[in-house]
Amino acid sequence: MDDDHLADRVGLEELKASYFRYLDTKQWDSWRELFTDDMVFYVDSASVPTETQPMTTSGDDFVDMVSSTLVDAVTVHQGHMPELRFVDERTANGIWAMYDWVDGSGSGGDSMQGFGHYHEHYVKGDDGKWRIKELRLTRLRTDQTDTSTIVPRVTPWKQQTAASPKIGAGIVAPISRVNLALPFSKITIQEPSKEFAELCVIVAELLTALDDDSSGQAMAVLRQRAQALAAG
Repeated sequence: MDDDHLADRVGLEELKASYFRYLDTKQWDSWRELFTDDMVFYVDSASVPTETQPMTTSGDDFVDMVSSTLVDAVTVHQGHMPELRFVDERTANGIWAMYDWVDGSGSGGDSMQGFGHYHEHYVKGDDGKWRIKELRLTRLRTDQTDTSTIVPRVTPWKQQTAASPKIGAGIVAPISRVNLALPFSKITIQEPSKEFAELCVIVAELLTALDDDSSGQAMAVLRQRAQALAAG
């Protein structure tokens, strides 16, 4: 690495990190500050840049297009393995491997995940800040996702407190660990995203069994299922 460009390299990596964070948190005014006024954006269907007709030709148009497209979508963007090359003191080029997840189900749209690369050209302004002047998105693969099969979202980071016990309230939204404390068992779940739905089934069956379990057979079956789940 050229030591003369070490600070600039860090600046470009921070620029791209801010790009992803502002995009996914929909901080559009801050996102706009990362582009030049004459920024151009291309989308290529090929795995390498070939498109000659830009989709947008200004920073304002690019932000308007993306923000209106993603207004009701949940997105996750990640960039990896930057290849940064400096042309001179105020211009540079970069390629980033990328992954994105776009969940448009909230607005009735499609959901997809994709893999590809960002090909970018950067310029340093008179204020000393690097900005994106040209952005090309190439795709290696995209996958459409049927969000109707995804388990409904639960509210994260809420934990049961001793001050407010409820029947079956040992279940909390899945965080790093989930505890189910019921009369027949105490289960510690190591993979909440995989097993939370099964826990809900167990509780539903338990409540049904309590209504009519004169022989105790239903409780025995529930106990076996809970122990099997706890054992992994």
